[in-house]
Amino acid sequence: FPYTTLFRSEPFEYTGLKDRNGKEIYFKDIVKDPSGNYFVVEWYEQEMRIVLKRQDVLYGFNVPLYEVVGNVFENPELL
Repeated sequence: FPYTTLFRSEPFEYTGLKDRNGKEIYFKDIVKDPSGNYFVVEWYEQEMRIVLKRQDVLYGFNVPLYEVVGNVFENPELL
């Protein structure tokens, strides 16, 4: 019986935000916008705010538009 053990290199921390479906958003979650683009939820230290990262570009975060679809540890294929 095959199984996989998941090791996370850092803990998930709740952002205090919820996606358009009411699901809690954590740092390192992968979210999808209405156009089907995927982003990683990150903390931007320089501005002390939550941002979305895609191909090393930072974006603002309009929470009601996004849906959590996974995270970087369990779903790296989405990136």
